[in-house]
Amino acid sequence: MQGAIWLAMLQWISRFMGILSTLIVARILAPESYGLIALLTIAIGLVENLLEFGAGSYLINKKEVRRVDYNTAWTINVIIYLILGSSSFIFSKQLSVFLNEPRLDYALQFFSFFFALTGFRNIGMVQLNKELKFNLLFLHGFSQKLLSFAVTVYFAYTLQTYWALIYGMITTRVTDVLFSYVFSKYRPSFQFSNFREQWKFSKWMLSGNIIGYLRAKSDSIIIGKFLGAEMIGLSTMAADLANLPAVELIYPVLSPIYSGYAKLLGDSERLTNAFVTVNGLVSTLIFPMLAGLWYLSDTVVFLALGDKWQAAPHILQLTIYSVTLQVFSEIFKGFLQVNGRVKWVAISNVFLTVFGIGILLYLALVLKSGLDGILLGRALIYFVTIILFYNGIKGINNIKFLRLFRVWLRPFFSALVMVLALNYINLSQYLTLPILSLATNIALGCFIYCILSTSIWYMAKKPEGGEAFVIQNIQELLRRK
Repeated sequence: MQGAIWLAMLQWISRFMGILSTLIVARILAPESYGLIALLTIAIGLVENLLEFGAGSYLINKKEVRRVDYNTAWTINVIIYLILGSSSFIFSKQLSVFLNEPRLDYALQFFSFFFALTGFRNIGMVQLNKELKFNLLFLHGFSQKLLSFAVTVYFAYTLQTYWALIYGMITTRVTDVLFSYVFSKYRPSFQFSNFREQWKFSKWMLSGNIIGYLRAKSDSIIIGKFLGAEMIGLSTMAADLANLPAVELIYPVLSPIYSGYAKLLGDSERLTNAFVTVNGLVSTLIFPMLAGLWYLSDTVVFLALGDKWQAAPHILQLTIYSVTLQVFSEIFKGFLQVNGRVKWVAISNVFLTVFGIGILLYLALVLKSGLDGILLGRALIYFVTIILFYNGIKGINNIKFLRLFRVWLRPFFSALVMVLALNYINLSQYLTLPILSLATNIALGCFIYCILSTSIWYMAKKPEGGEAFVIQNIQELLRRK
């Protein structure tokens, strides 16, 4: 757990450049340009997930990994991405027609050459993850982000078109492959002898990824196809802002946490305790941040994006509901996969995809609910996802829902009271300068939340959860000093 936190702290530095790039470019480009790139990303994802083999998950999940395992996984990736690159070039016209955006045709053809290169990424990066060599993983990500940031910002200022974002995406792909051979000493070779063993694991991962992608992106596909590039641009930017706490704080931690789970397989009690602690820690961090972002949405959008994005604050608030639920659905899914329940995840995703697309199409075409209805429908889908995944988890270690609910409830209640207190105090009426108002509200919100959540935890007689983990680690650090 501590190693995961150190990795997250290191990754925040590199990911900061991605945030800064978005904030700079958003002031130059209009929402429609971001919408076009969102549609390009959807088209690439549709192709990529058709043959996503899940080699990394297989290697991390396996306790004893041989060289032949790494080589076979790398060989499969090379072949798959050569097929994917060719497919995206050949079917670019059909994808652009399907997404109702003719400009996608040439952009997708251009990108497909670099798409094919992705398969040559050094499989040794998975080995570094498995061996918990977080410093090398950070250096790889930092170098990649630095170059991508420079390319995107440069072309945004010089071209002032959506091609700046495309060049940034290409830089990310190319540097990911090149730097993977710089920071990992492993040198893969073509080998196919372990394909059958990997296929037993990955066939459910493969189908699960295809269905899971369609489920995750069905709202974006429907928004882009029926509401246009500008609406998908606003929705995408709102999602990026709403996901910042999760992307910068939670998701970077999950991969090493899954590696930690794998080491606890066979010890049911410790594995269950670790899962509950992770849920508590995530709740303690994510609830106040998303609640604060919801309350300060107007100020955040104005300062971060500028006048071109005046419609974004309301969309951001609606997006936060689904993002909150999505975070916990990802935690649940990862726990299921580490425990070998990839078939359960795949079958669940089939149901969730059919259910989700049906709900969203009904909202968009029958009720004509527009963007608001689709965003609320997405939140409903993730709520159902959590219920379904919990039923799979319950069958593994008999984890009681009440135990999880307790570690969620205290941070949720504290975050809710924090927002009510900030709204009652209403510092904005005294502080007219937006940046000063934002900073003061954040500081006051942090103070209210920390005092309240800690007090509730002590009154509850110090139960398990995120508060216990945070306080214990703070005390340990103080003792070392």
